[in-house]
Amino acid sequence: MTELEIQAPAKINLYLRIVGRRADGLHDIETVFQRIDLCDELRLIPSNRDELVVVDSPWPIGPDEENLALRALRLMRQEIGGDHPSLCIELTKRIPPGAGLGGGSSDAAAVLRGLNSLWALNLSPGKLSDLGRQLGADVPFFTSEAPCAIGRGIGDILEPVAHSVQWPCALIYPGFPSSTA
Repeated sequence: MTELEIQAPAKINLYLRIVGRRADGLHDIETVFQRIDLCDELRLIPSNRDELVVVDSPWPIGPDEENLALRALRLMRQEIGGDHPSLCIELTKRIPPGAGLGGGSSDAAAVLRGLNSLWALNLSPGKLSDLGRQLGADVPFFTSEAPCAIGRGIGDILEPVAHSVQWPCALIYPGFPSSTA
């Protein structure tokens, strides 16, 4: 088995409106997601056991059991079964955690897409989106190929948007995370 390198892009919300609070505590929203050039980098490498190794991060990364990339690998194993080799996920973190840029969600989606390719699973985009939804509201956006999409529901019901407008964007991270909860 070969290794696979994947980029996991950040996103910004060009528009965000909270429509209401749901019984499960989440919010129904309307938003416009836009991918940006800032990316985390992941490598899926054959290993003796499934693990996450943070190669580089300017920020502390939480415990492995909470990491969405590793949870995505475990979810894929649970869903597809079979005897696929163990993997090490090497993560180079460039997207600040807790910044609303979707870094963890994008990492999870990158792992799902990467495993689909690496293990020749041929899962449909809809199946990848369904798996992603189990991990987090933003993950389906990152499993899609759309660079821009309208998000409804908790952000997981997507309508791709075609546009050719490009503009510079400055991101300012205050140095501390802000919980979306």
